[in-house]
Order: sequence, then structure tokens, then C-alpha cells
Amino acid sequence: MNPTRVEAWRCSKCGRMYGKVPDNPESNPKEFAEDCCKCSKCGRSDEKYLLQGMCRSCGQKACVERYKNAEAKPVDPNEPLVYSEALDKYFNFDELADVWHDHLCDDLGYSDDEVEAEELPIKNILTALRVYTCNANKPHWPGIADIWSDYLPVDSDDGPPGDYEKVDDVMYEYLKNCGPWSYVSSNKKWNGELTKQT
Repeated sequence: MNPTRVEAWRCSKCGRMYGKVPDNPESNPKEFAEDCCKCSKCGRSDEKYLLQGMCRSCGQKACVERYKNAEAKPVDPNEPLVYSEALDKYFNFDELADVWHDHLCDDLGYSDDEVEAEELPIKNILTALRVYTCNANKPHWPGIADIWSDYLPVDSDDGPPGDYEKVDDVMYEYLKNCGPWSYVSSNKKWNGELTKQT
């Protein structure tokens, strides 16, 4: 065994270490360490653990800008969940008023009377909370052959013993008839309307 000495540079803010990349002699670990906790937008380096290379302030501005430029669409009542990026929270679209009320009272310290006195248009609330529509997630069944192939010999052309194709039929039918298992943000902002039901 031949030990090799490696020179590394450490970020003074978060402690992350950077060494030379063996396959890339041009890599500069000192530069990586200097830029580790530096915001890629404003250049500030007073925060640890940047999110997507940005400080909180620039990251917040980027989220607001992304929301402003996002495509708008109505919510399908059959897929009722929406996502507030500002609160990092999923909720049913018809709970928007309650979520807004709780945010003003619990997070921002407003009283109930102050909240009731200040009625904002729905568009302003949606923008303040950065509310996106959601897509339903249904699980995918890869097929029993894919699962069994992990257990069969590499050079085997045969399938597993028994009538295993029936498992696929049962699973496909089950997944076709079951509802969504979860939801994920569609990255399309809610325009405050519902899709028309036919």
C-alpha cells in the first residue's frame, strides 16, 4: 500500500474541505474553499451552508422572481392540493383563507381584529404566499420480471417458477383504480381559479 499526501484547503466558515481532483490537474481547491460560502449573486460570505449557491436574501429574491415569471393555471378540484413556497406547506385550495389567517397571526404577530380589518384580494394573498398548483403522484409498477431479474442467474433466459404474469395484471389493475399517493408542486402558480368541470 502506498500512502499519498494530499493537500487540502478548508472553508473558514463551514469547515468543508477541498482537495485536488486527481483526474483534473486544473482544479483549484484554494479557490473552491474561498468561494465555498460566498453567495453567487451578491458575493457576501457571512452565512454558512448556502442554498443553491445563494445567501438567504438573494435566494428569497430568486424565489419571488421565479414565482412572478411562472406560468399561471387554475386548480383542478379533483387534485385539490396546492403548495405555498413561502410557508413550505401543502394544503387544500379551499383552506387558503385559514392558512393566510394563521400566517398573519402566528408568524407575523397580527391580532384577529387586524386580520379581519385588512381584507386583501386573493391575487395578493397568492403572491405573498407564492402558491403553486400540484400534480398527483401515482406509483409506477415496473413489472414482476424486473424484480425477479435481480434474483435470477445472469445467464438465465427463463423467468421465475409459476404463473408470475398474473402478478402484473393484479398490480396494474390496483394502481389504475387507486387514487394519488402524494402530490408535488407543479411549478405553475395558482391563478386563483378552478378548472371548469364538464
